[in-house]
Order: sequence, then structure tokens, then C-alpha cells
Amino acid sequence: MTFDLILKQVTISQLANMTPSSLNRFLSDKKYPELDTSSKSRKYYSYETSRAILRDLITSKRIPSNKIQVFFNFKGGTGKTSICYQVSCHMALMGYKVLVVDLDPQAHLSYACGINEGQDFPTLYDVVVNNFSINDTIKNIKEGLDIIPANLSLTRLELPLNQLPNREKVFTKILNPLKDKYDFIFIDTNPTISTVNRNATLAADVLNIVCETQPYSLKGLEE
Repeated sequence: MTFDLILKQVTISQLANMTPSSLNRFLSDKKYPELDTSSKSRKYYSYETSRAILRDLITSKRIPSNKIQVFFNFKGGTGKTSICYQVSCHMALMGYKVLVVDLDPQAHLSYACGINEGQDFPTLYDVVVNNFSINDTIKNIKEGLDIIPANLSLTRLELPLNQLPNREKVFTKILNPLKDKYDFIFIDTNPTISTVNRNATLAADVLNIVCETQPYSLKGLEE
């Protein structure tokens, strides 16, 4: 998803699951700014305006209860990162406030969001080990979408986590206060069974096990 996205009115009606005529009546009573490329027959809206429309139509009436969701499978290459990214962008477009958390040291989700993993920035490693505030790790990607990025520092997180009391609930304690700030917190994991990933799964309200319909991926689901 590109964040220079321009949406047609008919696309917004499809996202809102309503007829174009119903959406047109809704918009006629509001003053959402149209782009200069709009005409009487075709109206276009920016990403930000589209979010506002969809928020007024849907999001403000549907407050999620299962906020923290983890994408996980013991097998790699099943599409965890791609699906986490697409769901996060879609929910942001729909008007929700979304935080994505990259727990994979390879930082593919961070890269997809435009973060250069070679840059020096704090991650969850710094929160756990160096007593950084969780707010110091959050980067804004676009209106409605923030990220806690990853880099190779996460490869060193396993040992200090194992030395902490109640070691499998550390992320729960860190992330729960953010529930008041975000509608969704989506966590992308790496394909291992580890203390880091046990922290993620125990913090989750929903565990999404991304699985291909092939034997090795199903074996990962079984594990």
C-alpha cells in the first residue's frame, strides 16, 4: 500500500460496504475536501480524507476489544510479515489508530514501512535492557499508523529476557498501557519458539497463525 494513495468515491463505498448512492447522500451532508482532480461524475479523496470518511461511517461505531494481535508460525515463509503489513495498512485506512511491532531481527516489516534497518534507533531491546520508555521506540509512518521497528539488536534480547522475573510476561507489562492509545497493536514475529515469541503470544488477545496449505507449514501449525 502506498501512502500517497488517492481513493475514488466508489472505492470508499466498497470499503464501507454501502452503495455509491448511499455514500453520495452521506457525503452531500458533509464537507470533506475533494482533490482538484475531481469532477461531477468522479470524485477523488486523499488518504487522510478517506480515513476521516471511513472513520465517521464505520470505525467510530465499531471499537475493537481484541486489540493486541500476533502473527506467528513456527515455520518461516508462510506470509506472516506480508499479512501483518497488509492488515495494518488496511485498518489504518479504515480510520483506526494502529501500532505495528516488529519482533523479527531481519526487520522485513520495518523495511516494508519505509524504515532503514541500518539506522541507529531504539527497539524493544532498549526498553527491556536499557530502560528506555516504550514511547521512545515508536515511529510514525503515516496518519493512523505507527511502528516499533526492529534491527539486529533483537538477536541479543533472548538472554536478558530469560534473566528477568516473570520473564514470559514482560511484553504484556510493556504493551498493555498502549491499549488506551491504539485501536489495534499488530505484532510480527520470527519463526522460532523462543522466550521473545512466548512473550508476544502471551501478550496477545488474538493469535493469528499464518499457514500455507502445504505440509511443512501445517507441521509448524501443529507445533
